[in-house]
Amino acid sequence: MVSVTKFSVNLEFLTPVRLSLFTGNAFRGGFGRAFRRVSCSRPGNVAGCSSCDAKDGCVYFLSYENTQSHVGHSAPIRPMTLIPEFIGFGQTSEKEGLRKNLEILIVGTGTENYVPYIIHSLNQFGRSGVSSQDINKFRVLDAFCETHPAKMKVYDGNTGVINLKAVKEVNVIDIEPLKLRNGEFTVDFYTPYQAKTRVFPPDFETFVQAIRRRLIAYTNEYGNGERVPDTKCTGKIIKTENVRRHTLYMHSSRSGKLVFPDCYTGKVTYKISRPSRNLKWILACANMIGCGPKASYGMGAVRL
Repeated sequence: MVSVTKFSVNLEFLTPVRLSLFTGNAFRGGFGRAFRRVSCSRPGNVAGCSSCDAKDGCVYFLSYENTQSHVGHSAPIRPMTLIPEFIGFGQTSEKEGLRKNLEILIVGTGTENYVPYIIHSLNQFGRSGVSSQDINKFRVLDAFCETHPAKMKVYDGNTGVINLKAVKEVNVIDIEPLKLRNGEFTVDFYTPYQAKTRVFPPDFETFVQAIRRRLIAYTNEYGNGERVPDTKCTGKIIKTENVRRHTLYMHSSRSGKLVFPDCYTGKVTYKISRPSRNLKWILACANMIGCGPKASYGMGAVRL
């Protein structure tokens, strides 16, 4: 169907820190600029990425510049997503040494070929900082492959060693179905989920379809296009915890100021009856790929 690889990266800030509540767009943009400098095999191509003869195998082009999807007419879902830790109401620290987690999801094959470029780009980005001011500078402390059975260390920031043998891709079809307890499970929306209908938490059917749509988009664009099974099952919300509404303000060098209203974080417990194996498999895939819109900004990440 489609292969995925997920990394957990620990960042150590070397300067005072002033971060907004969610830095998904800032990390995407800052990393992208560094990643292009580090990974470009045709730096003298003044015509731009769209005319480059190496673009089809270039993960920078696919993640940042490509506008043509294999299916449909809209811009494709991106194969590489940076998912920074959600801070809540922002964070300020006047001391160095603050540590934050960053997840990186890569969809498609050949991930181990990109890992050295990704690590080097993150360190370059960290030297510039997550802003234009002389703050928010960081280094990569270490990185682990979450899709490796042993969650092995891929990078040690103290030694500079990159262990490519620790990189393990997983085909989503091999993800084990979610184990339920009395038909119940809890979803932790740990980065903002944009509810375009202004309704949160989403009802069970809406939540399942939000996962399935992401899975279909990834499979069509970077997998074999195999049909993702549909599922029919009824469920209900039985509990919510720490649900908060957020309006996210971001800035894009291409689009200017971006405002995402009706974004939510929190925990939701669902109860379902007679779930099929396919349904439990789709739910388990959410742990890897998330759900809902704005995947490229790291939004809609969940833990079940």
